[in-house]
Parts: sequence; C-alpha cells; structure tokens
Amino acid sequence: MDRKLKALLKEYSTYFTLEKESGKIKCKINGHCFMPRYDLVAAFICGNKFPLMKKRFDAENSLDKFEPLISQSKNFPLMLYCTLTGQLLDKSLEAVTKHMQGKKYINNKGGH
Repeated sequence: MDRKLKALLKEYSTYFTLEKESGKIKCKINGHCFMPRYDLVAAFICGNKFPLMKKRFDAENSLDKFEPLISQSKNFPLMLYCTLTGQLLDKSLEAVTKHMQGKKYINNKGGH
C-alpha cells in the first residue's frame, strides 16, 4: 500500500477499515469494498454522495445524546422524528441543533 493511500485512510479512519484477510478497504457507511488503490478510494471520497452519507453517518453515531426526544423515524429511514413537536428532521447535526433552538421546541419543552 502506498503512502498516499495510508495517509488518506488515516484521515478518514472513522469511515474506512482495512480488511486483514482480503486486503481490501471497506467503507463503514455503506459496506462498499475497494481494492487497495489510492485512485479508487479518492474518487469515492470526492464523489457527490459521500459527503451526504458522511453527514448522516456522523448524525447516527452522535444521536445518543438527543435520544429520548429525537429518535429514528420508523416510516422514513433517512429522517429523524421529534417526539416533542411531532416534526420530521433531516438526519444531520445541524438540523437537530437548529430544531432544538426553535420556538415550538422550546415552548413544548418548557411544559414538560
């Protein structure tokens, strides 16, 4: 494995793992496997879908602190559901923090 690929994997270590037995690189977000080549992994990271998948993956992993009031939507797997206001939210930290600063959320939370 070349140095550029090792540096790239080190930078994105939360999203990729190196499989020992096959030597392939596996994406933790969607399970996609790559041959250990820098150009393939770099093209995937620079693609259009990776930033969105990365944002959702980060939101899923940090959702525990919002868990009682904001949870995974049962009907829409790419959305979050606020049990306090009954609203659907985008699965991102920015959307959750913006929702928690809104008037409807603050007024409803004051009553509980």
